[in-house]
Amino acid sequence: EEPYTIAMALDKAGFPVERMKIDAIDVSQHSIDKAEKGFYRENSFRSEDLTFRDTYFTRSGDGYRLKRRIRKLVNFRQGNLLKDDFSQMEGGYDVVFCRNLLIYFDSEDQQEAVRRLYHLLSPDGILFVGHAEANNNVNHLFSSLRVRGTFAFSRKGDGNGLSRYNYGERFTEFEKKYAAIPSISTRLSSSALANRNEPTNRPFAAYIGPHKAGKKIDEQALVRKARRLADEGRLEEAEKICKEVVSCFSNASAYYLLGVVYEASHRQEMAESMFRKAIYLAPDHAEALVHLALHIERQGNVDEAASLRRRAERAGKGRNG
Repeated sequence: EEPYTIAMALDKAGFPVERMKIDAIDVSQHSIDKAEKGFYRENSFRSEDLTFRDTYFTRSGDGYRLKRRIRKLVNFRQGNLLKDDFSQMEGGYDVVFCRNLLIYFDSEDQQEAVRRLYHLLSPDGILFVGHAEANNNVNHLFSSLRVRGTFAFSRKGDGNGLSRYNYGERFTEFEKKYAAIPSISTRLSSSALANRNEPTNRPFAAYIGPHKAGKKIDEQALVRKARRLADEGRLEEAEKICKEVVSCFSNASAYYLLGVVYEASHRQEMAESMFRKAIYLAPDHAEALVHLALHIERQGNVDEAASLRRRAERAGKGRNG
């Protein structure tokens, strides 16, 4: 579980326990019940270096249980970001991780969710989102911190508070020092983990699902399937589908998703190329424009990035209006 990974990273960094507070909120009580047990089977640990497992876990039956001193650092609670009242928690968080949640909302709900996340953060706080979620709704209230390999944002209007930090250097230093702690699986099912890690050998036709050979391929259905796979972390499978789609069709959505997959696997030049192809096919593709703007901004071309963001904003307004 991601909250436990955060706790282990902070512990390894020597962060004082008395200053550490980690709240983990999920809409599913069933998921919370599983997470609180802190139990993981053998194939939940995918890193080659397992020294962290010896430090933070103890053998328990056919798996491993996270040590109690780490488990008690995380406070799990059931909640719904859109429906529940979080007013008592406003301004209380230095960091908020919101990964692969916004993608399930429509534009209106995304705006409300981002607004709530904005108010949960302290003025100097940082928001982390998933690789497919850095869109106009986030950029409306947040500014990218331009840290390579992450989608980290600060609140707009709080620039004076951020000026006393150099986030780029801090992230780089932390990453080098504590990269030995990999993320333990967010999926407790061993079968799901096996499927997630094993490369697929299925032919392209197998992805078509109920369609029979010879019938017209639904390219958008394939792109949706690839997006679901990417959301589950099955990037190789998602990449394979997208490549097959773009080999047969001029599909902007497939190029965009390929860019997201390349971005998630740290192939930045290839990601930028895919976003440009998506925009060539669909000049008003708001998400591709935003992602390309982030890439260009990291390269120091602020003017071009600003131009791309303006285009994305106009595209978003046109789509919502």
